[in-house]
Amino acid sequence: MVNQNRSSYPHPNLTDEEFREIAALADEVAAYFTPHPRLEYGGLVGAGADGGVLLFRDTNIAERTSKRVVVKFSINEKTDQSLNFEAQCLANLIGAEHIVQMIPLPQASLDVTGTKRPTLALEFIRLGDGAAFRKKLAAFGFQTTPSRVLWHISLCLLRACIAMAYPPKVPWGTAPVRELVQDYGGTGLAHNRLHLGNIIFSHVADESEYDLEHGLVPLVKLIDFGSASVEQDDEMANYINIVGVAEMIIALALPTLDEEKLKITGENPIQYQLRRGQWIETYAPYEFVNMEKIDIELRDFIAQICTYRNAPTLAQAVEVAAGGVVYRQPDDIATSAFTEAEKWMESDNGIKSLVQQCFLNADRPDVPGGSGFFMGWSIHQQPGQPTEPDTSKKTRPTLYQGFLKALEAMRNTSERDLD
Repeated sequence: MVNQNRSSYPHPNLTDEEFREIAALADEVAAYFTPHPRLEYGGLVGAGADGGVLLFRDTNIAERTSKRVVVKFSINEKTDQSLNFEAQCLANLIGAEHIVQMIPLPQASLDVTGTKRPTLALEFIRLGDGAAFRKKLAAFGFQTTPSRVLWHISLCLLRACIAMAYPPKVPWGTAPVRELVQDYGGTGLAHNRLHLGNIIFSHVADESEYDLEHGLVPLVKLIDFGSASVEQDDEMANYINIVGVAEMIIALALPTLDEEKLKITGENPIQYQLRRGQWIETYAPYEFVNMEKIDIELRDFIAQICTYRNAPTLAQAVEVAAGGVVYRQPDDIATSAFTEAEKWMESDNGIKSLVQQCFLNADRPDVPGGSGFFMGWSIHQQPGQPTEPDTSKKTRPTLYQGFLKALEAMRNTSERDLD
């Protein structure tokens, strides 16, 4: 039921030779970018079998603007092709509210003549990825995640699915467009790598925006289109994407359980009775369909997605998720299985406290997976290289040995997380 070509997140299983190769390329790419007067180097953000990610600050003195950007680079000819295809996908998804956006940075180019490797500049999204969020929930003692939080995340991710099927088709620089299902055939784009490491939390909408979808829980964006494919059957592509969303919601619903046991394998279906009495055959994992401390409407919704015959269409799924965000309240959700504290966590104030704890307090060093998280890796500060670049003077790129140390620290952190 789900695409098995997923990464081994969060541990990339890199060999020592691959580590050295990525370190050398990172040094090369950083050295190419740092002489440019507008760019301040901020650090090595992440690394994996496909390449790496560097952080920069782009300061335009004339326009009095300053923003952080990330630069992705690939590691070999095979991953060059993936990065090129990702750029094509993102060019087609310009303006989509729930898709990471490319940044027009002249120094970033898919032409290998300058950097020796293709590079792609993307917006920096500061609140971390879904895998880091799951770790924080477990670290803070959440056995289950509030259902209203899951409804909000579901809707964001389904809107990202709409973007893939029906791109906004707006000019570069246009304000983000909320994705809507159209009445014509979709593109057939399947992401193929929908896991928690590939969703990023962006921001909570300001109260003045009156944004029901992002006023409580941060907006979620989808990243990493290097493994995407175009399917001949656009409905099948939509289904692949929707099932990927369901699997992420299941993993977030039970943050303390082994994520491997919560995957949708397409084997050993379960007979499941919906709230209205109908029995269905679902491939949702046993641990999820037997959850008591969850909105039954949400549990039914995810169970129905994880079927072959009764799965909702993309339009139907978005309609259900939007209804969950707008209409489901603590009194609708909490059953006798909920404690008073768990019911309170479903309230607006309860959700605000969770968001404060897991996202907005993330700069505190004592918070697991804090502000240094992007794509599942923590930013490791190098000597003389602040995570937040000092715009008062030009910094030198991290040397090759420094990259090796950062990569080794990332690997050690990842291995501890797997223990």
